[in-house]
Amino acid sequence: MPGHRDHESRDFLPHYWRIVISHKCVILAMFAIGVVGAAVIAYRMPPIYRATALVLVEDGTPRMVGIQGVYADDTAQAMYCKTQCELIKSRTVLRAAAKRLRLESWKKFEGAKDTAGALAGMVKATPVARTTLIRVSAEGPDREKVDDIANAVVEAFREESNRWRRTSSESAAGWIGEQIPRLRAEVAAEEERLGRFQKEHKILSLDRDQSITLQRLAQVNRDVMGVEKTRIQLEAELAQVEAAEGDPGMIELLSLVADDPDIQRIDSRMLSLQDERFNLLLTVRPDHRDVKALDARLGDLSARRKAKVKEAVATLSGRLQAVRIKEQVLRSALAEREKEALALNEKLITLSFLKGQVERAKQLYEPLLERWGKLDLASGLNAVPVQIRDRAEEPLAPIKRRKKLILAAGAFLGLLAGFQLALLLDRSYSKVRTPAELERIAGLRAIGVIPHMSAKEDRKRWLTCQFDPKSAAAEAYRSIRTGLLLAKNGNQAASFLVTSAVDEEGKTTTALNIASALAQTQKRVLLVDGDMRRSSVHQPFGMEKDRGLSTYLTNGAEPHEVVQESEIPCLSVVTAGPTPSNPSELLGSTRMAEFMSWARESFDFIVMDSPPAAAVTDASVLAPQVDGVVMVVRADRTPRRAAAHGRELIKNAKGKVICAILNDVQRQHGRYYGYAYGYYHYGESEEKTTPQS
Repeated sequence: MPGHRDHESRDFLPHYWRIVISHKCVILAMFAIGVVGAAVIAYRMPPIYRATALVLVEDGTPRMVGIQGVYADDTAQAMYCKTQCELIKSRTVLRAAAKRLRLESWKKFEGAKDTAGALAGMVKATPVARTTLIRVSAEGPDREKVDDIANAVVEAFREESNRWRRTSSESAAGWIGEQIPRLRAEVAAEEERLGRFQKEHKILSLDRDQSITLQRLAQVNRDVMGVEKTRIQLEAELAQVEAAEGDPGMIELLSLVADDPDIQRIDSRMLSLQDERFNLLLTVRPDHRDVKALDARLGDLSARRKAKVKEAVATLSGRLQAVRIKEQVLRSALAEREKEALALNEKLITLSFLKGQVERAKQLYEPLLERWGKLDLASGLNAVPVQIRDRAEEPLAPIKRRKKLILAAGAFLGLLAGFQLALLLDRSYSKVRTPAELERIAGLRAIGVIPHMSAKEDRKRWLTCQFDPKSAAAEAYRSIRTGLLLAKNGNQAASFLVTSAVDEEGKTTTALNIASALAQTQKRVLLVDGDMRRSSVHQPFGMEKDRGLSTYLTNGAEPHEVVQESEIPCLSVVTAGPTPSNPSELLGSTRMAEFMSWARESFDFIVMDSPPAAAVTDASVLAPQVDGVVMVVRADRTPRRAAAHGRELIKNAKGKVICAILNDVQRQHGRYYGYAYGYYHYGESEEKTTPQS
């Protein structure tokens, strides 16, 4: 329902403005009461005098831990000053001031059981920004006494402050005196424990012992890593030899053989002899004795070479075994060094803990000892922490009581109370008064407002569009006619049922004038009196109702036989006819449906009057047979619930309520309803025009 919300928001201010105007007398009365009451209060109040003393408070309170700096930060200073202000207004200080002033002997305080409470409402303490100054004020109607009260309060505060500080210093001194011997004993015990531990474990130089142990551990670790590397290399070489065993070609490629200097010399000699044999064979035969001598020497060198290879392999195995033994020895030494390092680390942890215990004991003992030595000096320097810089003097004139502010407050409260009372009265009013209320409460959209018509002959009132066309009511009906013309769809006939929630709402008058206004557009209009119980449509036309709608529905007459022409051009009328015993059944019959079909074919507009919707069912029976239902609501008479109930009845009967008309609106309210009508005298001078806006 966004559109509904938007409409409500647009009507928000006019709605409350209407409430203000409607109940302006109540609001003005409450406003006057508020102003008068405030004036009485403001002008009957006795003159109030104020006397002020200026006090300097210094934060010289002894502290248990740490040393207070020369300058405190702004936050701490402000908090300290606020604390002192609250102490000035404490019951202890006020009771001492009352005793100093002997308030029980003052006439104003005779019989007062709580003199401190009586002073509390007269004394104020206000800190001066960014200073340690405090203004202590006393206010009261007695000009000669307020300065005495202010001075008595600051004197009492100074005495109480000195007493509090002395008590605090004495308490601090007593507590410190009890704690110093105990803390001294704790320091001595911790130092003795530390010395005994160093002596038992022969710890002379902590850094030196730690450095030597770490150096030894690092050296052994490096040796182990070097031997481990050598072992891995020898194992790799031995694995290559074992893999090449039985394959002379592979053995020759091993670095064990290729890099041996003895084998290299033998190989060099064998190469020289082989070259010599080769050159010799160029001149002699292989069986020559020189060739044989060379072969013998080569065989001897080959044997020596094989022996050297075996010797190198044996040497490699021996070296590997020796390296493994050395590695085991070094690893054992490394484990010992690690144990020594762990043991030293444990000693260091214990030693560090013992030293921390000694330092903790000293941190508690030494500041307390220092404070003990300075406590008397601090007390002497701050013997007067509260200084009275300016004493209060007798005021020369009373302080201003802001009478204008009191009057403004009274006026505002009066207006507020008046508006609240107006809202209450408006909500307690159960009748419909405005189109906005009609739409908000009953969901009926008002397309027009009919102003109240003064007493006049029935014929002129019933047919005001015809016989009083320049009246405000006639203009309102013509405005409603414009809205209804928009409901006509093309060239088809438009039928409207005019009804109301309860009786005496003006629905018949509305139906007559709507039909008359439509006829003035030169359209064929049929006015049907559907109220066969209390018919009255025939009266303004001077017609007889011996034949009418009931005649057609009961006696089988033709539709055109019950139609009568009125004196108004283009307006035909069907009266209710003789009163039948069963109106609701007749209106819901097939004959009625046939009549409506005939009327739509013969006329441009059909306007039908009907009984109230909440009184009988006739309106609910007729509602589905027309194009739209027009609800008439009488201002300041129709209950809100009745209007909503009438709409629901039509809706439940599957009728279509297209609009509502607010009838009989008092002229002086026209502006606030959002409509304005006046007397337009066409062709006459402007002086005779009196618009109602």
